[in-house]
This record gives sequence, C-alpha cells and structure tokens, in this order.
Amino acid sequence: MVQARGGGVGDIVRRGYQPADKQDVFDISNASGLEPYDISELDELFSSWPEGQHVAYDAENEKTVGFLSGRIHRPETNRIYMFAVMPGYRSRGIGQLLLDGFFSLSRDMGSDVILEVRASNGRARRLYDSNGFVEVCRISGMYASGEEAVRMKKEITFITSNENPDA
Repeated sequence: MVQARGGGVGDIVRRGYQPADKQDVFDISNASGLEPYDISELDELFSSWPEGQHVAYDAENEKTVGFLSGRIHRPETNRIYMFAVMPGYRSRGIGQLLLDGFFSLSRDMGSDVILEVRASNGRARRLYDSNGFVEVCRISGMYASGEEAVRMKKEITFITSNENPDA
C-alpha cells in the first residue's frame, strides 16, 4: 500500500481492488458522471486483470474514495478503462496516487498507457496533460450522450539494465 498526502482527508492508501469495494466503486462511478454501469458488471470488469485494478482507501472513514480500472489493450499498451475520485476528495493528490501506481505497473510491463476522456472534462484533461499524455485523436459520439471523446496516450520511459538513470 502507498499513502497519499493527507490534506485533511485522513490516511488514504492505494491498494488492489477487493470485492468489498464494489458498492463504493459503483457509488463513485455514479457520482462522477461516468457512463452508467450495472453493479453486476463491475465483477467482470474488475476480475479481467486483477493487477490493473487499484483503489484509494480512506482508512480513517473506512471507505473507498477513488478507483482506477485498467486493461491490457495490446501487449505493449495498457488502457485506463475507468478512473474516478469521489467529488469531496478531489484535488488532494488521490488521482495522482492512483495514476502513479498504474504507471509503475505499466513501466514494469514495458507498456505505454492510453485512455479516452470526455472532450468537455477540462479538469481530467489537465491532470492527464500534466502527466505527459498527448492527444492522439478524437472519437465522435463515443458516449451515450453523443459527446466526443479525446483519446490520449502516455509513452512510458523504460530504463534497461545497462542504462544509468543518474548519468
């Protein structure tokens, strides 16, 4: 487990998804305006690649407050499929904590990262921009509302065993 900066939110840790997180993840998804999912779909989604499923857990209040669900898109590319932080917990480093865990996993696998985000979601796009994502293309009508999506990609830097990262 890895801890986020406090900022008055208690002890927030990143850990792997557990079945007991399902209701909180469902609630976060709905509160965040993600595409609607039936709660039963979360079992399939989160079991598809267990290593790619991360949650941010508030130990003080005993609840999950954020999650990131990833998938292996191709052997050299991982995809962030769903990612959200409970509205009252945003801007406290929790989203970055979840992203950092996924980036580390992707780096270990030798994979870049892609995602899609609503074109209108400026807050999320700024977070992705600050983490080195670049726009690859736009997908019209991707969401049920008809809204356009922006596909973004982050190339992960890999260090081979014969490279010196301090040079």
